[in-house]
Amino acid sequence: MLSALQLTAGLVLLLVGGRFLVRAGVTLAEGMGVSPLMIGLTVVAAGTSSPELLVNLMAAFKGVPSLGVGNVIGANIANVLLVLGAAGLIYPIARNSAILRRDGPVMLVAVLAFAAAALDGELTRWQGLLMVACWGAYLFAVYRIERRSAAAMAARKAETRELHVRRQPIWLTAAILAASVGALIGGSHLLVEGAVTVARGLGVGEAVIGATIVAFGTVMPELVASVTAALHRHTDLALGNVIGSIVVNVLGILGLAAAVFPFPIPPEVLRFDLWVMLAACALLVALGRRARGIGRPISAGMVAAYVAYDIALYAGVPATLRF
Repeated sequence: MLSALQLTAGLVLLLVGGRFLVRAGVTLAEGMGVSPLMIGLTVVAAGTSSPELLVNLMAAFKGVPSLGVGNVIGANIANVLLVLGAAGLIYPIARNSAILRRDGPVMLVAVLAFAAAALDGELTRWQGLLMVACWGAYLFAVYRIERRSAAAMAARKAETRELHVRRQPIWLTAAILAASVGALIGGSHLLVEGAVTVARGLGVGEAVIGATIVAFGTVMPELVASVTAALHRHTDLALGNVIGSIVVNVLGILGLAAAVFPFPIPPEVLRFDLWVMLAACALLVALGRRARGIGRPISAGMVAAYVAYDIALYAGVPATLRF
């Protein structure tokens, strides 16, 4: 009962904290004069990925790094299959998307680089620092490109009106950011504690719990943000949010976690989850080349694939694989 309450309270705090962090971040981004695409790739992506960061660091600190690794990889799979799938059921995604043509390959290179590093069975401190540096270089390059684009500036004005972004005193924005971070820290602590208890009670590995229950909880901010964007037919924001979140998760979160606490990669993750993540990201880039984008039938298939992935984990499929 206690573990269930911890999981529930942790999920609620992560959802509320992530949501308010995104709103405050978008307010700051509007003041910086950047486009909705840049907002999606940076502020919204970093804000909605902050639960994964705190869960990963908390898991490493508590001596269960497999939960954190499973959480990040599971969150990336959920971002593509569940978050974009749910958004695509509302409105077609990636129709002639410039963001997918430009930033999709960056996402794919990031996950491939992580896979290559993970195959050694461990992420070292120097690899983590290099990943964080690559993430920073990517953000700087995107920022420079967006600032020089007149079309992006016009889109920014329309987008911020649609999202009802209002100017407010800087102290109020700072207070909201601080409260949101506090909620995320408290939520991540409760979620990790509850998840470890549940994993041991069910007799399954921490990596499985991290890739399913914890990952679902930490992608809730992305799900809310992307579905909201799809309801307003602003699919660039939804797509930018997901691609940006995956890049943040792989380069920023895993990189920062490795720089602070170098950690091993669980064998079951190497056998199964890693390859599912690579396949999901490659699928997204391939679907982005379709003129009609990702419509409802494909979106329904993506959501079904995510459900099948979760079922496979609890059925013990990774343990049966040997290669």
